[in-house]
Amino acid sequence: MQKGDKIYIYFHADLDGVVSAFLMKKLLLAEGYTAEYGEYLNYGRVVKEGWNEYPFKEPFVIIDFKYHPKAIGYVDHHETHKMDCDLSGLQYCIFEPKAKACTGLLEKLAESKGVKLGRVKRLITQSEIVDAADYPKFGLKPIDYILPKRGFLKVARAIEDDNTIIPRILHDLDEMRIADWFDFRLESLAQKKYVRKIMINLRGRVKKSFTDFKSSSKIVGDTVVYDFYGKEFFRYMPGVVYLKSKYWLGLVERDGNFAIKMGVNPWSKTRDAESNIDVGVIAKKYGGGGHKAVAAIPGLTNYDEAKRVLEEVKQKFVEKII
Repeated sequence: MQKGDKIYIYFHADLDGVVSAFLMKKLLLAEGYTAEYGEYLNYGRVVKEGWNEYPFKEPFVIIDFKYHPKAIGYVDHHETHKMDCDLSGLQYCIFEPKAKACTGLLEKLAESKGVKLGRVKRLITQSEIVDAADYPKFGLKPIDYILPKRGFLKVARAIEDDNTIIPRILHDLDEMRIADWFDFRLESLAQKKYVRKIMINLRGRVKKSFTDFKSSSKIVGDTVVYDFYGKEFFRYMPGVVYLKSKYWLGLVERDGNFAIKMGVNPWSKTRDAESNIDVGVIAKKYGGGGHKAVAAIPGLTNYDEAKRVLEEVKQKFVEKII
């Protein structure tokens, strides 16, 4: 690699991935390279079955996603993404499973290379709150994410609701001047028309999802179990209906894509204590991944397969088998 060469940035399609890609671009530009955003990445059957043949533009770095052997850089914090291969030869690499988000790792990586990313503390903290589900610490309830009032949560929700706005978000982040200087980037993004449009349409959808969730879920032991096939699911809805529950496990479907979601209730004391269940380990056995307290099994072929996996995992939750 020579100074001036173009490096592509691939990243997970969530707030942490998007903000981390923005910070990675800052780092690469400061190092004298040309940087361009590649594609945002989501987990699904394409990644699950054809990851080694994925059509990356090279050279490239991967942020907040599964490792690829052709990458020249890798920044991640997912425990289930840990590779047995040697990552020490990568030009840009930092992997810390205990990190709250990749944004903080990007700052750490930049510091190791003598690069200052500017005023990013607020941006990093906001990304960590969302990615680590650190909401109780900041007095936030489940509904505060589902129907957000704070700017950074509006942006996180908008990205989750519609990934196609990600290129516009990155463009606007790159072009910011005053908000960049004062580190109020996400608050500025929340005022953009494309984010506000998504927020306006949320309330009615959330009300229906709340009603659907009450009729499509039940408590099994200390676990909320739900089957949301054919219905719109909102993250943390289990916490709205069952705030004091310990674990969440359910089947979700969006645009024909089936997945099993599981985790420890962030508002439960179990989250802070040692949980009896490592959901990341369970998910990895089915081709999924994540962390000890939150994970998913994406890329399931159809409803029958998803229902079978749900029943198998539910038994592990009931018996506390990892």
